[in-house]
Amino acid sequence: MTPNNITYKQRIKRIIFFFPVQLFWMHIKKTHLLLVFWGLLFAIVSRVFLAKFGIPSLFLYPEYLGQVDFTSHFLLGFSSGGFIIAFNIASYISNGFRFPFIATLAKPFIKYTLNNSIIPLSFLSVYVYQLIQFQLNSELESLEHVSINVLGFLMGNVFFITLSLMYFLGTNKDIFKLIGKDSTNKKQVSNPVEGILHKQEKWHKIFNQDREWHIETYLTSPLKIALARDGKHYKRTTLAKVFSQNHINASIFEILVIASVIIIGTFRENSYFVIPAGASIMLLFSMITMVISAVHSWVKGWSNAILVGVIIAVNLLSQNDRFNYTNYAYGLNYNTEKAEYTNAKLRELANDDKKALLDFKSGISILNNWRKRNFKKGTVKPKLILVATSGGGLRSALWTCKALQHIDSLTEVDLMNNIHLFTGSSGGMIGAAYMREMYLQNETIQAASHLDNISADILNPIAFSMAVSDPFIRFQDFNDGIFSYTKDRGYIFEEQLNQNLNQCFRKRLADYSIPEYNAEIPMMFLSPTVANDGRKILISPQDIGYMSNTSMKAKENNFFSTDAVEFRNLLKNQMADSLRFSSALRMSATFPYVMANASLPTEPSIEIMDAGVRDNTGIFVALRYLHTFRNWINTNTNGVIILQISDTPKDVKINDSPTKSIFENLKGPFGGFYGNWSNMQKLNQEEVIHYSNSWFDVPFDVVDLELNHNKENYISLSWHLTQAEKRKVLNSILSKQNKKAFSKIENLLD
Repeated sequence: MTPNNITYKQRIKRIIFFFPVQLFWMHIKKTHLLLVFWGLLFAIVSRVFLAKFGIPSLFLYPEYLGQVDFTSHFLLGFSSGGFIIAFNIASYISNGFRFPFIATLAKPFIKYTLNNSIIPLSFLSVYVYQLIQFQLNSELESLEHVSINVLGFLMGNVFFITLSLMYFLGTNKDIFKLIGKDSTNKKQVSNPVEGILHKQEKWHKIFNQDREWHIETYLTSPLKIALARDGKHYKRTTLAKVFSQNHINASIFEILVIASVIIIGTFRENSYFVIPAGASIMLLFSMITMVISAVHSWVKGWSNAILVGVIIAVNLLSQNDRFNYTNYAYGLNYNTEKAEYTNAKLRELANDDKKALLDFKSGISILNNWRKRNFKKGTVKPKLILVATSGGGLRSALWTCKALQHIDSLTEVDLMNNIHLFTGSSGGMIGAAYMREMYLQNETIQAASHLDNISADILNPIAFSMAVSDPFIRFQDFNDGIFSYTKDRGYIFEEQLNQNLNQCFRKRLADYSIPEYNAEIPMMFLSPTVANDGRKILISPQDIGYMSNTSMKAKENNFFSTDAVEFRNLLKNQMADSLRFSSALRMSATFPYVMANASLPTEPSIEIMDAGVRDNTGIFVALRYLHTFRNWINTNTNGVIILQISDTPKDVKINDSPTKSIFENLKGPFGGFYGNWSNMQKLNQEEVIHYSNSWFDVPFDVVDLELNHNKENYISLSWHLTQAEKRKVLNSILSKQNKKAFSKIENLLD
């Protein structure tokens, strides 16, 4: 029957049983693990998953050697081409036997790849569209630059796929090369690669394990469709040889992918090897895909259960000290006897009235030094300024720097000289610490370059380390003084932060002791959270026992009420003063999952997480300090000003309560609690601030500076900011609410 004479029913059948269509349905039915990776990639590049944390920008605006250009996009395209080939290899290994007709074709794997292109081509189409939209609207790039970037991505993709298919074209054998060869009298040679990654077995047995999928038509070239050949006249053993030989070459590809991950991770400190983070994530996905295909080749239908078992086994092994992974706070001595961290010991430290009194007198001395620098006879007493700055990644760091610069430009008062204390968390404290360091180095805090430096990308190297290095490379160490520590993404974070800020935080905690004591710079209390019990651990180069001392009333009633531990007092025998200041900032900014929790040399070992868990703006720490020195403040100042620099609006958002689905009702109690975590902190802060006003006879003012963004005008909570997001942060100075706040500050200081 000629093509023109085929019936309508036959046409429909040929469409339904078109090889690309059947492969697509086969993936939906059989290869759910592979589809998970595609689902993640579709969701990320479409900015519906992890957009809040800036992850899509790693794919939509890749950086390489500090530049976003043709090369960075070529590398991302090259790695995505690798994932596409890995997907096809895994699919071919796992499901090729379901379509035995392809073994009768010339270049079977290439034909399979061509017909298995619905998902990859759909992803590339969505990716290119999203990339263009993102770079034009969020990164404010020119159309010409975006076109070059898209060209780089597509060329990298095509280049890798072409190289791979050339490899398989030159090494894979089809049935025509195998027919006529007599192997009955030849001893089969075991291939070591096949033996490692793929179980050697008779492939004709596999054909009987699951039904064959019927195919009517297939793509023989991108623009040509052919009828599928009936392969029943070929022996099963002959078809099996085609699959087996092709799988050996796939095994070699798998080893190369795994080796490339390890090699790149080993040289992660060489900037040329730090490929774009999106590319490294693609490479990681490729490797996992290969491992899944290898496991499936061995155990077939048991593969999912085996993979779950492996995950459980790894989790159990990680509980053993020999296999456990520790993240360190650099500068501390982990080789000496561990500091005791028990309720009894903490009670002992909190009840040390003698130390608390000595520390209080030292605090009075610092306040007196501050007063001398800000008060001259015959003038009005100075205003004591405390800055409480919130966490929020780079957006908070940039917003804090910009807000401090703007306030400094408004008045004739030397702002940094008037500020007595910084409290807060995460990115806000990094921005405040940077401004303080520039002031200490006698640099003007007004320099525009400071804003460029503080907003430079940190996420790219962190994501690269997470994807390529941290899961596999645990044997690289570095020396800090006399101690050796493991390199991980915590190390990468500190190195990149110092690189962005001209190495300004390559100092020890003790290096700030004298400048703070002499009031040359404001004091700074970092207050990360102890994950083990939720207490604050207060990090300062000063002795601040008064911040954790148990009240006399609590002692009289015999109950333990302190919720804070003094870092230097707890770890005085573990060289607390030698702590890298960058490590102190990192512990305060340890956002879950993005950064690993640092473990301290205590018994039992305690882990440190983001300060924002307990006190995002540091307002509770600031108020505790003010309460401690309230008498001195009433006598020696003309009032207190608390500057709250927040990355979110002050007003508590009231969420809508529409008709909910069953799943929304199930997650409601937990989602409502965690979703309102920030609101609950704000409400608690407002309540405490209200009561604290009664402590003072002098004026007590709180000024709120808010980053202007909302759900429709969102700025990602990330260590990477787009150009559009940077512009939103800087333009927040001009918001109506902030203009009123700056006017109030100007009046208070003048």
